[in-house]
Amino acid sequence: MTETGQWVDEWGVRWGHSSDGVGATPVDCPLKDWHKLDEYLARMPDPAAPGRLDAAAPSLAAHGASRYCGGFIHLALFERLHCVRGMENIFLDFSTNERELRRLRDAIVAFDLELIRGWAKIGAQSLFLSDDWGTQTSLMISLDMWRSFFTDSYRTIFREVHRHGMDVM
Repeated sequence: MTETGQWVDEWGVRWGHSSDGVGATPVDCPLKDWHKLDEYLARMPDPAAPGRLDAAAPSLAAHGASRYCGGFIHLALFERLHCVRGMENIFLDFSTNERELRRLRDAIVAFDLELIRGWAKIGAQSLFLSDDWGTQTSLMISLDMWRSFFTDSYRTIFREVHRHGMDVM
């Protein structure tokens, strides 16, 4: 059983779960107002912060040559966007705040690229990237909108993973 609780992650997202819930859920987002985008971008987490991958490094060093070992980027892009802005806001942003949304997206991609380099440096052979785009029947946005906002970003991320000889999962 999970205890009821809330916490704030390094991105400023307030998470919560209840003892009868299905897991952690964002309950408050740090960037409700686009006028604060510059301030938010200036305090984003550092993907190369000391200690970020320290827990994984010993296992990769010990088993990387004899086992297939992977790293993980949780909330890789779309999920990070809606955690930072809020789900309702992000869906509106595709139509009403395209310039700001693209700036935030690009900052998250830059974070991911640096994190990919960190995983490569410590010997990961693959990276699992979590992002959930689906409903029970389709994408959450139109395919044209998805292509406009995300194709190049995911291509950039995947190319960086492959450039370091790692697989994308």
